[in-house]
Amino acid sequence: MVSRDKLLAVMETRYDYYSARAVLADALGRSGLADKGALDAADVRKLAATVGGLAPKTETLVAALTALVADTPAPVAAPVEAPTPVEEAPVLEAATDEAPAEEAVADAPADEEAEKPKKKKK
Repeated sequence: MVSRDKLLAVMETRYDYYSARAVLADALGRSGLADKGALDAADVRKLAATVGGLAPKTETLVAALTALVADTPAPVAAPVEAPTPVEEAPVLEAATDEAPAEEAVADAPADEEAEKPKKKKK
């Protein structure tokens, strides 16, 4: 039989003091085990399955709860590695039939009025 104190000690490996109690109460209620003072092996496994469905990243907690009723110790969680940075592909410019704007300006004929000498007014 596993006492509520042992369950709380395991829950506190994942959650803080108050959250561990809230999550345990919620999981016991959802699994129909809220009225029991101590849980047998089948009840602890049922509780572990319920906790696993409540929140993400509870794999280690579920394994630790299951280990309470198993002969083997819970696996130690591997340290989380930082994600490898993704190299961004270079941005390719779209191919067009027209010359780029800079070349178009350089190749454009000069304004005819700018080339003509100004006439003097009488």
